[in-house]
Amino acid sequence: MTILELKKLIENVPDDFIFEIDVEKKVSDEELSKMSYKYPFDNEICQIHEGDYDIGWLEKKMRLSIQILEL
Repeated sequence: MTILELKKLIENVPDDFIFEIDVEKKVSDEELSKMSYKYPFDNEICQIHEGDYDIGWLEKKMRLSIQILEL
């Protein structure tokens, strides 16, 4: 995704919305077979707090690094 695409994606999002990141991990076939609801990913929601992130710029890429302190 380019920065322009990201800007267009969020251009109508109000300024007071909270930014969260969902972290998903693929579930093994064995684990999936034991689940009542067959969703192939485990999902955790991580809230971003001031100071828990870093924005880096390298080789025309922007990277947002998130420190996940608890799940």
